[in-house]
Amino acid sequence: MNLNIPENFLSVKKPDHPFVYNGPDYLISDRENLIAIFIPTKKEQKNANYLHYRLLNSRIAYPAKTLMIILLDGRVNYQEQENFGKQYFNKIIESKDLNRLELLFNEKLEQAYLKAIKKIQREIFDYQAYMQIKNEEYMQTNPFNYQDVDSIKIQLKKEKFYDYFNQKEEISRGPIFEYKDNIIGVKSLKKHYSDLNELKPFYEYSIKSSFQFDDGIPYAQKDFEQPKILNLNKIPYLKSDPLKPIRIASLFGWNLRNVDSIDQIENY
Repeated sequence: MNLNIPENFLSVKKPDHPFVYNGPDYLISDRENLIAIFIPTKKEQKNANYLHYRLLNSRIAYPAKTLMIILLDGRVNYQEQENFGKQYFNKIIESKDLNRLELLFNEKLEQAYLKAIKKIQREIFDYQAYMQIKNEEYMQTNPFNYQDVDSIKIQLKKEKFYDYFNQKEEISRGPIFEYKDNIIGVKSLKKHYSDLNELKPFYEYSIKSSFQFDDGIPYAQKDFEQPKILNLNKIPYLKSDPLKPIRIASLFGWNLRNVDSIDQIENY
């Protein structure tokens, strides 16, 4: 959907962010404040989980004062998205409301809300920096020679976890397993696919198993720092931003590894 943004505002469609793998559809600024607009896709209209992933990743990464807004089509009854919007977004709008953008920019988030967001951002990015250093040290000393990383799957069982968004126990549907006290993800990255997209299931696993929204604030749960190992056949890479897949893996607590046996996992 193309939005008619008044020319006196700065706007970016599909903005890129170094710590966001799938963020808002638009960023709009009046040169002082920032609005992020989310337009539910057909997939998100059917399943709000995917909208939740986008919002939480953006809420962690963008400045705390960013107003997170969901834009719904007033002609269609998206009851699930409307309920989700009221609970998690700062505001719900329709396209016609864009003609009064200055009113949206006049809305300010409460200081207690901003303080809570900034606190959780500091905690998460301190951990991200720690994980990034660990991952870079590993990549510098390990050539990622093992290509048959999938071979360890037969020795593992599917991970059972608590989904905080849906508030229920789940068994992982993706290649995510448990072994002793470790969570182990396994992925053989393919040459002609985007590594960032290939790693999305692992980012999303961390979101639903480690974060819980409370009054629009994404709090990290005790599971967040549980050891998570992501066994890959090569160092992930994105042409436009080479380290982005690694930065985001670090943000969500994944230790990158290249092993072909459980013994090597045990020595981690």
